[in-house]
Formats: sequence, C-alpha cells, structure tokens
Amino acid sequence: MHPVHLQPPPPEFWHRPDVVDALEQRDIGVVLRQYREVTGASQTSVGLLVGLAQSHVSALERGRRRITSLDL
Repeated sequence: MHPVHLQPPPPEFWHRPDVVDALEQRDIGVVLRQYREVTGASQTSVGLLVGLAQSHVSALERGRRRITSLDL
C-alpha cells in the first residue's frame, strides 16, 4: 500500500469561525468536512491517513458517529 499524502490546509483554516467552533465542540466530523472542502481530499484518502474506513469518515461528517476516545 502506498503512503497517503494530503495537502495541508492554509494556515488561516484553523482560525475560521466554523472550524474554531467545531474544535471547541469537539466535532471532528465538521473539521474533517471543512478540511476536505478546502483541500479537495476525498473521504477515502482522509480515512486511509487516520486509519478509518470511508464509511466511518462519512458517518462522522454527517453526525451519525462521534469520536469518543483517541489512541496516540
């Protein structure tokens, strides 16, 4: 499998009110959707990068699933 390389968002992305609000609310689905909109990344490529299936990324973005813990 080839490594996934995604374009980083522009620096101002992290200061957008919608992104700041989503981060404060810990709504990763909104952050993923906004990231994909500004970079053109697919749900599949984001999922491969973070170790989730495309369907899980989709469910996060639609608010049907939430991330409740994070293993680093």
